[in-house]
Amino acid sequence: MSQVQIRPADPGDAPLLADLLDRAFGPYADLPGLPDMAEDLDRDIARGRALVADRDGARAGLAVLACHGATAHLMVLAVDPARGGHGIGSALVAACETRATAAGCRRMDLATHAGMPDALRFYTRRGWRVIERTGLKTILSKPLGPLSTADGGA
Repeated sequence: MSQVQIRPADPGDAPLLADLLDRAFGPYADLPGLPDMAEDLDRDIARGRALVADRDGARAGLAVLACHGATAHLMVLAVDPARGGHGIGSALVAACETRATAAGCRRMDLATHAGMPDALRFYTRRGWRVIERTGLKTILSKPLGPLSTADGGA
């Protein structure tokens, strides 16, 4: 297999990325309170917030990152279920951390659903810490900068 290539998404990626989101989040479609992950995809691509992971000539993953002042928000992370377990999600998170740090962010936050325990494990193994639990939502945070690479998760 080839290496993962991370690049900004372009408008031509939107249909394939919407399909990827459907496949990645389809098993969770019945979870209460889970938003439609593809709802703002076109807008996020147009604003330069979306990153694509390409592997073996296919769209293998997607991340959406928004920076607000000193805090970055990882809005979406999705990996093609057929390509999971090969470092694609980790590569996307690392690219988001690099992008957020370059934008002057000092920390990165995200929210995950209580019905997605694998997601919680994925992030905590990469140095994220739970900072709040509210209903079905778990909010995690990770400091950015020189200390963020010390945990070996990037």
